[in-house]
Amino acid sequence: MLVVSFHSYKGGSCRTSTCLNTLPFLAKKLEATAEHPILVVDTDIDSQGLTYLMGAERCFEEYDAKVMLSNKIPDRNRVLPFERHEFFKYCVPVGNHLGIEDRSVYCLGLNDSKPMDVQDYNGRIDMALASLYTMCLRMGVRAIVYDTASGDQISAAAACKASKVMVCCLRPTKQFCVGTGRFLGRFRERVNMGDEQVTRVIVLPTAVPRNDITILGVNQLEDSVRRIKEIVRDLPYEVSKEFLTQNNFGIPEVERFKWQEDILYALKQTGEIESEQDSLLALDRYESLAAAIIEEGAKVHD
Repeated sequence: MLVVSFHSYKGGSCRTSTCLNTLPFLAKKLEATAEHPILVVDTDIDSQGLTYLMGAERCFEEYDAKVMLSNKIPDRNRVLPFERHEFFKYCVPVGNHLGIEDRSVYCLGLNDSKPMDVQDYNGRIDMALASLYTMCLRMGVRAIVYDTASGDQISAAAACKASKVMVCCLRPTKQFCVGTGRFLGRFRERVNMGDEQVTRVIVLPTAVPRNDITILGVNQLEDSVRRIKEIVRDLPYEVSKEFLTQNNFGIPEVERFKWQEDILYALKQTGEIESEQDSLLALDRYESLAAAIIEEGAKVHD
């Protein structure tokens, strides 16, 4: 079973929109169905976004990702795992929203009206995510997809650690590059201690301007490719550089996303984006990203 986290060192990296737009392709390539769905989890417990973009902010009154991360079951005197019919009744099918079969993807989102007590998570998140993995594996789930918080927040660190593949989103700017490089250095310190279960990392520039420009005599595309390759060059583990070439540099900036985050896969089916070259190019990159995630995930054994 594939487990992937979408993470960014800083907010504003288009992490959530990248996650959403990659989901339809992951579902298709993994042949997700109602019996073998994908589970996407909003673990940005401080400032949830995926839940809003799914239109599901009023759907998690009884049970949400915060409760799951505390390793609890509502109104029960026990912890995870659920039975299949119990668990999925607390999730929302969102495939139709993505442009695919409705129950091929389920969302476990967040209730932003519930208070968050950090004490509820101390020492429990790792256990909760391990239990979720075991339960989903038993239920035949194709993949767990985490939309994480940014930086080193407690839920972000746990979700990335629990994943087989981490998609590390960053804008091609100095603050993102420096911060991401430092985060990646800390994230895999345990590699030096002989940890064989190493998360595969895909470094993904996001919102990349389509117009290549020169500033103070420096070609910005070439400079960005060089700068990002430098931050991953000396890491003590392998990082996928598939999206770090001048001809295949991350996800291009999508003009409509400045106003409204959309699911491009669904919009293409309606013909709405036929004249939007940036949207069509981004759509191709999302499909390539899904393929790369599956390829990297296959390199990590259960």
